[in-house]
Amino acid sequence: MELPKQVKVGGLIYEILAQPDLMRETDHIGTTKHANLLVTVDATVPLQVQQSTLLHELLHCISNVYLNPDNLTEEQAYHLEGGLFQVLRDNSEVTAFILGGMNGSQ
Repeated sequence: MELPKQVKVGGLIYEILAQPDLMRETDHIGTTKHANLLVTVDATVPLQVQQSTLLHELLHCISNVYLNPDNLTEEQAYHLEGGLFQVLRDNSEVTAFILGGMNGSQ
């Protein structure tokens, strides 16, 4: 499974890049640069880690658009990411209901 190329948050479109060895170079599995509308995820970590990391970075994007970048701490994003990732993965019926159905219908 390949990372999506972009994500729309509010009126902003963030580009999503998979970068090999990001963690080795930056000591982070993912990064978000709001000024550049860029989310980067380490492409060399396992798929589940990439998925969870993308969710983490999206929480930062959502905070940037709908709150304030300073309102969501790294620790809060880490805990929200873990909780949301687990609930969404382990409860497909709940996820489908929230999203309006698996095929996009409402």
